[in-house]
Amino acid sequence: MLFEVCLKIQDATDIKKEIVKHVLVKHGVSLKDIVELDEIDGKSSLRVYLSSPRASEKFKKALSQFPIKGVTLIIHRLLTRDWRDVWKKSFKPFALTARFDVVPIAHKKNYKSSTRMPIFIDTSLAFGTGLHETTQFMARLIERQEGKFSSFLDIGTGTGILAIVAKKCKACYVKAVDIDKQAVKIAQENFRRNAVTIESLKREDIGKSRMVKKYDFVAANLVTQDLIAFKKRLVSLIRSQKYLAVSGISLENISKFKKAFRVLPLRLLKIIKGKEWAALLYQRIS
Repeated sequence: MLFEVCLKIQDATDIKKEIVKHVLVKHGVSLKDIVELDEIDGKSSLRVYLSSPRASEKFKKALSQFPIKGVTLIIHRLLTRDWRDVWKKSFKPFALTARFDVVPIAHKKNYKSSTRMPIFIDTSLAFGTGLHETTQFMARLIERQEGKFSSFLDIGTGTGILAIVAKKCKACYVKAVDIDKQAVKIAQENFRRNAVTIESLKREDIGKSRMVKKYDFVAANLVTQDLIAFKKRLVSLIRSQKYLAVSGISLENISKFKKAFRVLPLRLLKIIKGKEWAALLYQRIS
């Protein structure tokens, strides 16, 4: 069961929506977990989904201390099918990269192929749908290195979207791991839907993992503090002269992140910056 925190916004200009998002982020919400919907009456709403009534009430109390004119806060209790309905309304096919479209399962029958290849994604959960710019950046970096890697490790696979991109970019061996049990289950379904064979899919904590195999390409779309905490572990999983792509780094943390990674045997090949996030591609030099 989930709890939907809905903030209805009157006269929803882009500036007002950004202010509300800033308040949400200030209270511990990741931008990638904020769902933006256009209502039938012309209003807009921002929604966040929490897993416990205690968390939702605590969140409501925190937000009430920062009242914003024209914003109404409502909390609903949702069943799983209600959550899926929200995403069916808000999530439509879109271009992930120059080569790939992301297509939600609800739109599969009506999807018309273009010059891009479709990746069919179950939208039961919010993370890893490809809507967030960090996921798009990572997909672009994987696509950029096509033909230069044979083995691929996806850390924090979520829906499995990056592992699917890697397979479609001719990776022969792909391992995908996530600490969340539900994520692993959904990723497995998405691999089946896209007719891709992933050699290894596990529920695994990178901080406690005993992995010894080295990979041509390691992808880690995590938060900045985890990337820094696991930096030596990440490097240990990369073959010499091969690649590490990282994202989940906010622009305000980019200097801190680069300073922490400067001591590692890595060469920075590419950095992509968006409105609020960044992704970096490294090559191991030893």
